[in-house]
Amino acid sequence: MTSVQSPYERIYSQYRDKMPDADFSKIVGWHLQHCYLFSTPEFFCMARPVSRFAPESEVRECTTIFSPYRSDAWYFHAFSGDMSAIWASQGLVPQYNWVGFDRMREGKLELTWVELSRLKRLTMQTTQEAVI
Repeated sequence: MTSVQSPYERIYSQYRDKMPDADFSKIVGWHLQHCYLFSTPEFFCMARPVSRFAPESEVRECTTIFSPYRSDAWYFHAFSGDMSAIWASQGLVPQYNWVGFDRMREGKLELTWVELSRLKRLTMQTTQEAVI
């Protein structure tokens, strides 16, 4: 019998395998207290409002809190599962026009910004699951 990992379990596995020094439970707890954390059978997401114009180190540092007046985007610290499900949940309030996330390109971590409308359109067209 094959066991299928939940979106939460996939993110936890990524932390355990790729960032063994990171304290996953502290990061989850911080997002529960200060940011946005969604965990459903369809998706798992840790996100927070940020400024696209802030230094990358501030955007990536999950304990940096941006003023609502300075924020203009969502930063997905971690995401796994069906991305279209998060749009249906209406959980990301306020609505910003940009979403940022890190991705590996040519072995280097790159902060990527995508217009929310484009990301929604791309994720609604596919059933492919994402792990960010």
